Parts: sequence; C-alpha cells; structure tokens
Amino acid sequence: MSQPPFSRRVLLSAAAAAGAAISLPFGAESKESTTMDKKDMEGIRHYEFGNVTVTSISDGTRAQDPGLSLASKERIEELVRQSCQTPDTLEHYVNVFHIKSGRRSVVIDTGYGIGKGLALTRLFSEVKPTSITDVLITHCHPDHISGLTHNGEAAFPKAKVWVPKTDYEFFTGEGVPEETRKTTAEFFAPYEEAGHLKLIDKAETLFGDFSAEFHPGHTPGHAFFVLDTEQGEIVFAGDVAHVAAVQFADPTISARYDMDPKRAAAERIDLFTELADSTHLLAGGHLPFPGIGRVRKFGTGFEFLTLPYRDRLTRIPCAPVPLPASDVSLTETVR
Repeated sequence: MSQPPFSRRVLLSAAAAAGAAISLPFGAESKESTTMDKKDMEGIRHYEFGNVTVTSISDGTRAQDPGLSLASKERIEELVRQSCQTPDTLEHYVNVFHIKSGRRSVVIDTGYGIGKGLALTRLFSEVKPTSITDVLITHCHPDHISGLTHNGEAAFPKAKVWVPKTDYEFFTGEGVPEETRKTTAEFFAPYEEAGHLKLIDKAETLFGDFSAEFHPGHTPGHAFFVLDTEQGEIVFAGDVAHVAAVQFADPTISARYDMDPKRAAAERIDLFTELADSTHLLAGGHLPFPGIGRVRKFGTGFEFLTLPYRDRLTRIPCAPVPLPASDVSLTETVR
C-alpha cells in the first residue's frame, strides 16, 4: 500500500523474529463448517480457520444503483456487462461479521440494526448480546454503526466499542450537519457512559490477533482491521469497494460515497495489489455475500472470488426420481 502506517508484512516479519508461529496460507484445507449444529441459515455463513470461527451475516440487500460510481454511464455499463450482469441485476450488499477467537467474541460493523436490517436478528439467534466482548467499527456511516443501539440502549451491553478517533471526532464535530452529529453521538452514547468506548488514534494491535490500520479516503478515519489466523490474514476493509462488478475490474473508479475519491482509489489499488500477490483474504461491508474471499489479478484489473459454500445432503434419498418419458432420444437431442 502507499506508505501505510502499519504494514502487515512488517508484522509478520516481526513475529517471525520473535519466534512466533508463522501463519500458514489459506488453502484447500480451510474448512467451512456446514454441519447442522452450526445452523447455517439464510444469510449466515460459518467459516473455520484453525481455532478461529468467522461468521458472515447479511444485513439484507437492495437494488444497487451503478450510477453511484464516479465514471461515465457507458464505462460503468461496459464493466457491469463484462461481469455477466446488467445494471438492473446488481445488488447492494450490507455485511456484518462475527469472529470467535479464544475468549473474544467480536463483531465488525453492525449494519442498520434490529428492525431496519437483518444481521443482528440473525446473529442473536446464535449468540447472546451479552456474550459479545468487542465491536470494531471501520467508520461512522449509518450502515455500520446504527446497530450499536436498540431503542436507545446498548445492543451489546458488555462490549467495548473500538472506533477510529479521527472518524468519531469528524462525525460528532461541527463539520457535519447537526442531525448527523446528533445521531452519531447517540449511537455511541451508551458505551461512552459505561466507559466502554475506545478511540483508536494509531495503527496498533488492539487485542489478541486483531490489529488496526488507517486508510482514509472513504471517510477521514476509515480503518481496516486485520485478523491473523493460523492459515493467514483476513483484512476486514470496511467500504474499500461498493460496486464489486465495477471497482475490481477498474479500481481507479471511486463511489460517490467516498469523501476523498482519489485517496480512496489509491488505497483500493494498493490493497488489491497486495492481496493479489498473497493468499490472504479480503472481507468487506459491501462485497457480494458472504463478503469474504480472495482477490486475484484479472486482465488489467482484479476480480473478487468469494469463499465457496457447502450445503451437502446428510442423507441420500431412498430412490432416484425417475425422469419423464420422452419420444426424443438423447442422441437426437444432442444433434
């Protein structure tokens, strides 16, 4: 990346020098749990990486307006069609992630919240809200922080909430509309009052195998969170991309949501380039569900390959279903 304040390569080198265990690359042995006891359901996917479980949860989708990308209509339509889609079939994804690592139960971004989104209802069908130890916020846009509260109360009563200081101060400061300032402050208020609000002011290891990096552009304090597992790193990159069909093929194209489009594009190119040269994984708030996968070079740009999902039958049907009779032979059909 362009002179990042916190380099994953430096971290790995330092860990090796200290005699720490080196993470293995993600490979075919990366095991996604699909057993019934994991209760994979609509909008939830479980993945296991050694002793770490990563759960991807959909907060719901809606139609994606490709015109939100900062490029000509013709260029956007060209890229969308190259991805075997049309502008009318694009979906806008909102993803929330839950990670269980040792004693830590971590949520990364919170979606729109109970009643407006689906993710927390789905998450809380599997874990208790009081079991969440930490919530990591990549930036302070509503689709990432609205789930912090429910009816004015903390949705994660015992959790510490980690948020980039620059973003927090910007969105609760005088430089934004009063309504934005007020609502942002309200989402964080229960945690601040409880002494659970943690403002991140530098690139650092937060706890366990989680570290924070700053990559502004989308917002002034936009952060990536890096999880180091036995099988490699997972980079939770927030809103590094909004329209995957467009921005992987041409990462120079930013979205209208990006406050500094040029800086956002530079950060995106650096991240995609680094990940394409590694076996590490990318996870994003608006990437096609499950929102976690690999980046590889493709043509003059990149492409995003989501992690595979298994949904295997546990029992074979007693008898095969007979095919309907036909007067046309297979040979004739092929001809």
